[in-house]
Amino acid sequence: MPSKKGPNQLIPNNAAASNIGCTPKMLRTWIWDYNTINASAKGCRKSRLNVSAKELQIEQELYELFLQKRLIGRKIGACWFDRNACLIYSQIYL
Repeated sequence: MPSKKGPNQLIPNNAAASNIGCTPKMLRTWIWDYNTINASAKGCRKSRLNVSAKELQIEQELYELFLQKRLIGRKIGACWFDRNACLIYSQIYL
């Protein structure tokens, strides 16, 4: 919604936030995170730039096992990942 002075005039943050239906704090956060939001993929809700795995060796072995099971046509669910991640962890660290 344009301001009373014209369509190209700047408006205060509170007015801009109420125009788009958010809080001023949320608008301020979006402005601060503009580059991160702009670099994220379309439709994603969380931007995970520069996030690496905590246990890289476990993740690599789990991914290899996942690919082997998918080649033979096995369905893989969340419980499968949890169970096999625990098994791989116990083989490495225990």
